[in-house]
Amino acid sequence: MWDTLISFSYPVFVLQRFKSNKSEGNSIEPALSTNPSVSSVNISGESSIRKILLNEKWNNLFLKFAEKSFSCEDVMMWNAIEKFKAIKSEKQRRELFYNICNTYIRIGAPLELNISRKDFGIPEIMDIYHALKESNINFASKNGNVSPKVSNNNAKVDPNNLLFSITSEIFNKIQTACEHNMLDNYTRFQASYEKQLEKELDIVAKLKV
Repeated sequence: MWDTLISFSYPVFVLQRFKSNKSEGNSIEPALSTNPSVSSVNISGESSIRKILLNEKWNNLFLKFAEKSFSCEDVMMWNAIEKFKAIKSEKQRRELFYNICNTYIRIGAPLELNISRKDFGIPEIMDIYHALKESNINFASKNGNVSPKVSNNNAKVDPNNLLFSITSEIFNKIQTACEHNMLDNYTRFQASYEKQLEKELDIVAKLKV
């Protein structure tokens, strides 16, 4: 979990200064453009983004590229979701779920995502987050990161029911939204690494018409 906690905290201080400048009206819509040509470009771009993100070398390069634009929260969230999906331990899944919500999803989070809250399952996710927070959570601070430990004494929420509700797919819609948010960065990134991306990942730039 140490590397995950580091990935949450590293750029928070720098980016927090810029998050307040984002307008709430800039949240993306849940659907792509109704224009078929625009939609096909978006889908193609998101497919290429997934190729980059699933490759460790290119994921790191893309993250560093996004950090320079102070817009790395979507890449970091995407990576955190991938780690969340891979977790088998119920205890670790609960802790990472809490940290993801606390870092990227709750209102006022240091790396709050710029997405429409009602369209990507966030209200349901936050219900679980608040249930965790209110169920006699003992907060243990370690290296500036808070990890929840739920006590079974007088718990308001049945831990078994709570764990059952936190499935590995719970962040899938948000992960797709993150990919959509990365399109602008991807376009500039692809232009900077065009030849290497074509050679290593078979990502070819769209022909200009």
